[in-house]
Amino acid sequence: MNFILEAFSPADAVAIVQTGQRLRLIRPPYRQSNAIELPNSAIQDAVINHDFHVCGRQFENWETIIAFLNQQLADYRQKHGHPVAETLDSLEILEVAPLEVLQGFLDNVENQLIPQGQLEHANNFLFALLESGASKANPDLTIKAGKLLKQISQAEACKKNTALVFESQYNPFKSLVQKNKTEMANQAADYIKQQHGFFGFAAQAS
Repeated sequence: MNFILEAFSPADAVAIVQTGQRLRLIRPPYRQSNAIELPNSAIQDAVINHDFHVCGRQFENWETIIAFLNQQLADYRQKHGHPVAETLDSLEILEVAPLEVLQGFLDNVENQLIPQGQLEHANNFLFALLESGASKANPDLTIKAGKLLKQISQAEACKKNTALVFESQYNPFKSLVQKNKTEMANQAADYIKQQHGFFGFAAQAS
């Protein structure tokens, strides 16, 4: 999917973004619930009446758009003698990303991260999604994220069991023990003799 930043206001980091056939107005803190769908005429109105800058630049994803807007806002405030805005958390992308993009994220978790064993990364993303407003606005995302968390839990249990089995079956000293088995038995016998007989001592103690 192409992400085209049609126009933006550097003074407040508000932007008009084209995603597929949709034109959206986004603003800090960049939550999905704050994104407003606009008609195509809104671009001209924003530039003429609201001091938006025409852009037309393409971006790979929401994260790069937000990073660009953050930098533009910081540069504007610094130029005008205002404090530089704090950097926004990249997880806020979840709040503004369209439903189809979030579904794509979940597909990547299911088809790539989990099969590749990147369980911690997948787990962190899913919990972030569940805590975001996006999951509350889209119950289907919550259901799928819950199912994927269950898959991760099962994968972690399987991984742990495999490690335990491997540890119990593999002994790096096994061949050494077999090789020196007779010698160790002889040493044990000599030790018992030196102690005047272990079994005799045990009998006296009883």
